[in-house]
Formats: sequence, structure tokens, C-alpha cells
Amino acid sequence: PDAGIRFYAGAPLITADGHALGTICVADRVPRQIDDAQRAALLALGRQVMAQLELRRRFADMAGSRLAAIVESSNDAILAKDLNSIVTDWNEGAERLFGYKAHEIVGSSILALIPPSHRDEEVAVLRRIRRGERIDNFTTTRLTRDGRTIDVSITASPVKSPDGQMIGASIIARDITAQIAHERELERVSRLHAALTEVNQAIVMTGSS
Repeated sequence: PDAGIRFYAGAPLITADGHALGTICVADRVPRQIDDAQRAALLALGRQVMAQLELRRRFADMAGSRLAAIVESSNDAILAKDLNSIVTDWNEGAERLFGYKAHEIVGSSILALIPPSHRDEEVAVLRRIRRGERIDNFTTTRLTRDGRTIDVSITASPVKSPDGQMIGASIIARDITAQIAHERELERVSRLHAALTEVNQAIVMTGSS
């Protein structure tokens, strides 16, 4: 403490359930006395501080609950992993898409979802996440619990701890199997049409000659 401080008065910051969080204090280099009115004002200030902290906590809890509800009810697969590729969170959308219940996959490697031919992707994704990069709409394939291969669009975002350390990634995966199948069918029809056009042109040229 500063040896120059000659006056100090404090009021405890107490939660509604009786836990002490700290103290709100007034200090001065000039010695002085505190009277009853000032003491009451300091205590009242302490109560106001606690009321504001409690209000902020409730708002944070409400926001967290709303966010959790949004994540849990999302049709998209939403999951999280740490920097060792271990799954840490798993919503119902992920259960529907990949077939694993949360208790079956949380704590396991995300490599269970990645075909062996695509394992290098995970290394590249983690490298970018460690650099703080976000990966948007990355199209790839993944494995379901029953061994099916599905086409997915993945968005991965870095996750940091309260002190700013990179600790993992949040992932949103969307099933685009039907979309990819449709695109492939359009390509097949286009190639077939082009082939038929060449055949027809060849027939016309043969007939003309």
C-alpha cells in the first residue's frame, strides 16, 4: 500500500446470498474522520454497486440462456472442439446430422467424422484457427455414425478464453448432400446434352454429304 495514504474507509460488497466479493473504498492522503452520514452513504453506494452487478449478471444469464436455446434448437450442426481436435460441445443438430449422441462423441476426436482421405484438412483448419482466422463455407465431406459419407458446408470460428488465449473452434456444419447431388445431376445432363448435340451435328453433316 501507498505509505502516503492517511485516510481509508471501505464498505463490503456482499451478494444477495451473503458472499463477500470485495470492498468499495475511499482513500485520501489527508487524514480525516468519517461521520455517520458519510458512513451510511458509503454503505448505500456499496449496495448500489452490488445491485448493478447483480443486474448485469442476470442480463448475462438471460443472454447466455437465449444463446444456448438458439444453439440447441438450430437445424444446423453446431459443435466445438479444442486445439487437439477433441469435441467439447455438441448440439441436437449435430446429433441429427452425424448420428452421434452428445455423450458418445464429446471427449472424443473429431477425426471420427472425417474420412481418412480428408484428414489433412483438419491439420490445415487447426493451423488457421491458431492464427485467429475464420473459415467460411468450406465444402467438404464427412462421415456419419453409420458410415455414410455426406457433403457438408463448414464454417469454423476461433474461440478464445477470457484472457485472450486461443482455446479451440466453434463449428457450424450444414448438410448440402442434396444440393451437391443436384449440381452433379445438372452437370451430367449438360454433358449428355453436349454429347447428343455433337452426335446430331455429325449426323447432319453425314447426311449433307
